[in-house]
Amino acid sequence: MSIKKILVPLTGQVPSRDVLVAGLDLATQFEASLAVAHIHQDPTMSIAYAGAGAAGAGSGAGMEMILEAAESEAKERERRARALFDEVAAGRSDATLDVTSGSEADILAARARLADLVLFPRPGEGVSSSTERDIEAVLFESGRPVYLVPPETATKPEHGGTVIVAWNDSPEAARALKAAMPFLRGARRTIVLAVGEGEPVGVRDYLAAHGLSAEALTVKSESGGLFDDPTGSLILETCKEQGAGLLVMGAFTHMRIRQMVIAGATRTVMAQSPIPVLMMH
Repeated sequence: MSIKKILVPLTGQVPSRDVLVAGLDLATQFEASLAVAHIHQDPTMSIAYAGAGAAGAGSGAGMEMILEAAESEAKERERRARALFDEVAAGRSDATLDVTSGSEADILAARARLADLVLFPRPGEGVSSSTERDIEAVLFESGRPVYLVPPETATKPEHGGTVIVAWNDSPEAARALKAAMPFLRGARRTIVLAVGEGEPVGVRDYLAAHGLSAEALTVKSESGGLFDDPTGSLILETCKEQGAGLLVMGAFTHMRIRQMVIAGATRTVMAQSPIPVLMMH
């Protein structure tokens, strides 16, 4: 697999700058085109996402005021997104900005199907509450890898240094491994990490067949139960110990319940990783 088209959703929020800069750097690294998308949120969708309480809080003139406020905010986000693109991507012939109105999650999932990599800010403080919903939509509905950019990340992450591939022998991990091949080819060191399982020598042999060398590493883990899974924390601790610049892993490899926030490896890494993460479902 090669990376030739990168999709960057531009929300107009503060973390957008880091994500756009990271996207431009990756486009240069892989000689890829950068498709930057801003979704002008339909104000009626904003009310729907806010829940029945918000929808029931107003009627008639009150509802009209709510819709006007939502549209005003959408226009301001679009203005900021356009200004940021003009500032950061000025003069870049490999980057284009497209603005579309509609459902953000649905449009991004559809566009992601025709991209090789999709960048998002890592969910957390200062990031739009819709970001995690958009990330899940792309992961589950596009079949494409997601690349999470942490806050205050270096302009050019050290992908050429150490890359850690978290392996749990799942289809999701296998897809993430394949999607990460362009990054692994440029890495000086690749570590295949298994948590609480046998040494992942098979993965090392698979990479060797592709002309890539890798180390196999197993970290012991004590089961914390469904709602207290230590796997994510152990993965991040190992990344820190090994000086990794990129983490590759399968996303939501076990049970997924959209309406429940469960403490699993995927959510732990999504919320806490200090380095970029390439995920795939």
